[in-house]
Amino acid sequence: MSEKKCWVCLRITPEITLKQAHRAWKEQRDAARKIGLEASEIIEKAYHENPFFFCHKLGKTVLSGLFYLLAFRHNAPTTQRKLAEALGVTDVTVRNSYAVWLKTFPAIFHDFQEGPEISGISRFLFKGTSLTYIAKKWEFMERRLHTSKGDS
Repeated sequence: MSEKKCWVCLRITPEITLKQAHRAWKEQRDAARKIGLEASEIIEKAYHENPFFFCHKLGKTVLSGLFYLLAFRHNAPTTQRKLAEALGVTDVTVRNSYAVWLKTFPAIFHDFQEGPEISGISRFLFKGTSLTYIAKKWEFMERRLHTSKGDS
């Protein structure tokens, strides 16, 4: 019996995935490479687990949520808005996409868990901390770093 072909991998190729990751993390080349490579592996694994997950989804929609999650794993968090701008989607697309990834493939994202709902909106945590909090803190620290470099 032959191995099932990953048709999604022909549409969202590792080359496209890496290119989009480098677009999103222009100044963090190593993080972009790691995120892009892991995203390609996860896409193939997810396809074999649930091929219908990818039906009627654009590649950049799939990648936006996946990149957002992988950014936390690779210590390169970014805001949903920045990622959305880099990939040409909306921040709502990023938010919806990452939530669908987490709910559909909990085994792949075992380091994330669903937190308490706030105003009817599900919140997700990475190692016990809110994703929004981590991304905002990271953005604040980056801004301070760039400001202090500019003052020198």
